[in-house]
Amino acid sequence: MVQAEEEHDKLLLEAKELLNEARQINEEMHKVIVQYKQRAANAGYDEISAAPTPSGGGSNADPSVGSARQKAEDLLISDAEFEQWGAEIEEQRSNFDVINNVLSNMLRTLSFYTDPFLNADMLKQEVASTLKEMDKYLNAYVWSGPVNVLDSEARMMDSRRGPDKERKKMEKEAKKKLKQAYRIIEVLSKGKESAGKFQKLEQYYNESIGFNQSASSRSVPADLSYDAYDAAGASMDRMDGLYEVASGLLTQLGDEFYQNEYALSYFHYVDFNRFSHLAGSGENVGNAAQILGDQLDVNNQEVEYILYGFHNPTGNLASAYGEIFAMRLAIRMMEGLVKNSSKGNPLIVLAAALLYGVEKAIEDMLMLAQKGYVPLSDFLNFRMTYKDHLRLFLMLHSNNERKMSRMLALIRLNTDVNPAERQTYAKGEVRNGMRLWFLPGVMKMLGTASKKGESIKGSVYYVTKTAHFSY
Repeated sequence: MVQAEEEHDKLLLEAKELLNEARQINEEMHKVIVQYKQRAANAGYDEISAAPTPSGGGSNADPSVGSARQKAEDLLISDAEFEQWGAEIEEQRSNFDVINNVLSNMLRTLSFYTDPFLNADMLKQEVASTLKEMDKYLNAYVWSGPVNVLDSEARMMDSRRGPDKERKKMEKEAKKKLKQAYRIIEVLSKGKESAGKFQKLEQYYNESIGFNQSASSRSVPADLSYDAYDAAGASMDRMDGLYEVASGLLTQLGDEFYQNEYALSYFHYVDFNRFSHLAGSGENVGNAAQILGDQLDVNNQEVEYILYGFHNPTGNLASAYGEIFAMRLAIRMMEGLVKNSSKGNPLIVLAAALLYGVEKAIEDMLMLAQKGYVPLSDFLNFRMTYKDHLRLFLMLHSNNERKMSRMLALIRLNTDVNPAERQTYAKGEVRNGMRLWFLPGVMKMLGTASKKGESIKGSVYYVTKTAHFSY
């Protein structure tokens, strides 16, 4: 009995230590949620969401998006529940002490009776009372049943965690599909060799950087994480950057905006339709170089080179494909949070949204390659082409000096004229029409067009600009 008491006390002490550890983790989760709500990246989202459209209306964001974000707080456990669990541990200790006492009393009583026929009724009553107390304890803490306290707590914990089998199954499927989507990026990223025009282009770029005394660097492709949650987190970080840059455009329209439009207007970009046999199931990824064919030539991927700066046939294409997929994953996962919000448990909602996001992002890449466009999301039926994605990424990668040096290197490659050796002056006037961007904040900026040469007709923004350049 002494050994059982010692083991019981030891296990209850461990339970209390684990409870304190859970309380500490819960407090850390609370701090993370508070920090998330206060993080600087939210400013870009808030500014854009609050911005009215050119017609004067608000962005009318779906309220369920905010509801899905708030579900993170459902993972927290209240102080009252921790207090209740602590009290139940002490109650179990007290109930065991009662059992220990009545059992000890019964054994002591039995030791007084040498003749079982003397005072038999009193003996039976002592044994029955002891067994009743023991049954009460066993029903509450050992035997399964409706009054078992531990079973009740376990069921409550299971309801909080959600069906682990369902969650793990969705996570496994998401990881499998993510690996499938990454195959094309991996194959393209392995093509590191510079050759022909790319070597000459790299020489011209380095000379331009040296001439302008600017630090030489190039874009680095994001690491491919096969952990679905890490990949989703990285995609969300990219969206943070996109909205941060976009919110900055609400206050001014700088030179870089026009430089980006110049790049899209006068330099060639990849025919994304060539990826139609590579996206999706990825069965033909091994023949990627053959399928892409002339798209690996520098003259057919000039905008991608301006964006990413890799001096080899596949690095820029891998980066463009990967960045579009990351954007689609972020958008579709946010969409999945809304569509699966009814599942209740936040962990199940997150796993379902993750699987939904990966599946839909793969479908989007295939649709973009086959049809030439993809809807922004199921909630915003705005068609985005491959060029639209490049426009956003040019805005996101705000490395003005490097982009300009890459443009100059391409001009030198295409014309065999070194801009650094020429005194050049140019004056030009251009009237450009473009569809209003999907970002409400940018639409606000364009919607305020009232200066000379700027106008909005329907959903198209027209601007006439006269530019003077010398270098």
